[in-house]
Amino acid sequence: MSLFRIRVRGGNALSLIVLLAALLLPACEVVEEFIDDVTGDRETEEQLRAPSAGEIAGYFDYAGEISVAMSGNVAQVTVVVDREQYRRGGELWARAFPYIVLFSPGTRQALADHRGLGGVRAVVRYGDGTMVARALLERGSLTPVSWQEALNTAARARSEGSERPGLMRDLVHMGEDHTSYEYNPEYISGP
Repeated sequence: MSLFRIRVRGGNALSLIVLLAALLLPACEVVEEFIDDVTGDRETEEQLRAPSAGEIAGYFDYAGEISVAMSGNVAQVTVVVDREQYRRGGELWARAFPYIVLFSPGTRQALADHRGLGGVRAVVRYGDGTMVARALLERGSLTPVSWQEALNTAARARSEGSERPGLMRDLVHMGEDHTSYEYNPEYISGP
């Protein structure tokens, strides 16, 4: 047994549907806006806008050559390294360098400040343009706890990696666990 019984014939059915939709649609939008306001989940188009390369460049500090470009909503941070320096550091350093860039306070802050930033890709190149390694850290790949672990691991690897290569290995393992990565097989053998 139905509590409501509406009988509409012919063209009146379509009119009734349009009338109900016109009455209910604004009410639904008002309720949605109220819920968003109360929960703080309302993101404006401006908050979800992908930042410019210039906006992102300020987050990265590197003594050598660095450039930032945007590809959609992903920032590509390219660093140029000295081939001789990496010959001494070997494959381990070449594999670790994208994670030194990605697991930095700058990356974390850029992702926090720009909700429209979908991720950061670090690209390591030699001066002649040859790509050595690259890795993409997508938004949401790290939790607050794993972010802190990544920052600590990268900081230890930067400061003590030459004396303690195990720290560089730890950084590579963490990077490979949390990013999409690619190594140039000419310079780096498999993972």
